[in-house]
Amino acid sequence: MKIAASAGVGAALLAAIALAASRVGETARFMTWPVVAFTALAAAVALLGLWTGLDRPGMLAAGVLPALAIAYVLPAAPMPAVAVVLAGLAALAVGVRGIASGMALAVGLAFVLITVAQGPVVECSTSSVSTNSGPWWIVSPSSSSGSGGGGPGDTFSGTTQVGNDHYAFTCEDGGLARFERTDAPR
Repeated sequence: MKIAASAGVGAALLAAIALAASRVGETARFMTWPVVAFTALAAAVALLGLWTGLDRPGMLAAGVLPALAIAYVLPAAPMPAVAVVLAGLAALAVGVRGIASGMALAVGLAFVLITVAQGPVVECSTSSVSTNSGPWWIVSPSSSSGSGGGGPGDTFSGTTQVGNDHYAFTCEDGGLARFERTDAPR
């Protein structure tokens, strides 16, 4: 049972890593190879938590609740700090097992999910545009402004701030036609 459960979860986690890797270089996504490596780390921690915790499933399940609290606040931290926390949870899962395994599993899964589910900064449709503050791994304030029509085929344009950098975008015919940095690189 342990091998079958781990193989099933492992296959799903590999698919998530492959999805993250396929998004490297996509316009307005800010997915880079270090982010893919972080996703692989989170997946490995989740799988390790599952493997070490399946011997005591009740304790594994008990680790989910404290993990949700950790996973809720941890995206506010810089990615290297989150990686250190993940490594610490993995070490605890191997050394202590039980609840620590459930925490490693749940926090690892949470970070795989929020990293893979992160949408682009700008999304265009035929009659609207939406922007967000950028991916969780870019820690800094953000803002957006825009203008344009509201009907099918109209053009929308605007600016958005992701971290400390400013970008201009244009949406035409329901797609992102332009997304480029407008301030000088540091």
